[in-house]
Amino acid sequence: MGNPKLEPNAWLVVLDLEATCGLDVPWYEKEIIEVRALVVSVAQHTAIAEFHAYVRPATYTAPLDPLCLSLTGVTQAQVDAALPFRRVFEDLVAFCAPYERHGIVVSVDEWDVTTMLPAQCARDEVPLPAFFRRHLTLKSVCKDVFGSTPVDVIAILLRLEMPLARYYDGGITYGRHLVAMVVHLLASGVIFETESQRKHRERNDYSVEVATLLT
Repeated sequence: MGNPKLEPNAWLVVLDLEATCGLDVPWYEKEIIEVRALVVSVAQHTAIAEFHAYVRPATYTAPLDPLCLSLTGVTQAQVDAALPFRRVFEDLVAFCAPYERHGIVVSVDEWDVTTMLPAQCARDEVPLPAFFRRHLTLKSVCKDVFGSTPVDVIAILLRLEMPLARYYDGGITYGRHLVAMVVHLLASGVIFETESQRKHRERNDYSVEVATLLT
């Protein structure tokens, strides 16, 4: 049996986080306050499952900064009524479990999965499952497709000729817009794969090509 980490992906778990921010909020006090995760079926080109939760910050206990409210769309009432990160993350890990074997995590850029999520897990002393390290960014995919790295979501929307108004939606709706970008790229023939998967696929393609020439 082959290594499932190198086999083609059946699932793309589109993950997007929001965190506390503000002019008086130092980087080391940032905490996750919203989690979106949507599973895209590569074969069906559609989302088949959604996870959405707000998170009650533990360390940054003052009211959310006005800048944070404006940038994230998260309200004070939503975080006040939410569960703490540890509980939300347990639910997220359980949600992702069925898709780990033949899936990878996709986020807009590196911040969500390589910066904020590990920092929050370390703060709460929660283990970060290996699945979240199998990660690809929309920015890197767009760089491969278009030849340059888009600076933000608006730039990706422009590249894909999708409505810019989608950038300003919040909650799970914003996550669905990210899924629409992924589906658009899938429908265009783009392969979502890690660098290791790409090298494995290219070696297999080369082996098949050589075998065909020799027959």
